[in-house]
Amino acid sequence: MVTYQFDAEEHTFTIKSHANSKEKAPYRRTKDSTFKAIETKVVVEKPRQVFQSVAESSGNGLLKGNEPSAWPRDMAQIYNIKKQQKKKQTSTGSESDNVYCNDPYFALILQCKEDEANPETSFVRRVTAAPEPTALLVLDSQLSDMKKFCTNPNRFSILQVDPTFDLGPFHVTATQYENIHLIDRRSGKPPAMVGPLYIHRQKKERRTKGLSINCWHLNQS
Repeated sequence: MVTYQFDAEEHTFTIKSHANSKEKAPYRRTKDSTFKAIETKVVVEKPRQVFQSVAESSGNGLLKGNEPSAWPRDMAQIYNIKKQQKKKQTSTGSESDNVYCNDPYFALILQCKEDEANPETSFVRRVTAAPEPTALLVLDSQLSDMKKFCTNPNRFSILQVDPTFDLGPFHVTATQYENIHLIDRRSGKPPAMVGPLYIHRQKKERRTKGLSINCWHLNQS
């Protein structure tokens, strides 16, 4: 309840609009109970239905009401509340997802488990935790090409292994071989193909040897 007391004679006055409003209409605060009713109904009803139902349930309806703060301010208020709720739900869901996404090693483990469902198209083949976190990424088609192009003693391609770049806190060792069945028109040489990728934490010789051994085991299987 707001009471206005005049020092002199009573006179009419105009309520100012909200400071952040671009309109000149006077600002009136919506009652908390009305605001909560809008939040509840906007989940299951359309904005126009929410406006009507909240106004009707707030007292005597739009035509007979005598308390403007008990009604929704306008349709824009309904839409804004609906937008805020969607944004809140999205941020809540993304926060729970970020618990996993912020940990690159755990994300690899999850991807490895998902790829197990379809070995023919799987890419993340092996993830180990000790003595350090490592992951082997390879497709069946890459293994088939390596066997075809790198194991023929008469005509073969050399498998190149090089720690080329970093992936967050991890190093990536990439492999490369040539498709000797094809010729590049510009260079006149077989095109280079990307082979298995090895993700690790340390750049040591034993990491490269581990990559070769793991690729050999996968090839044999």
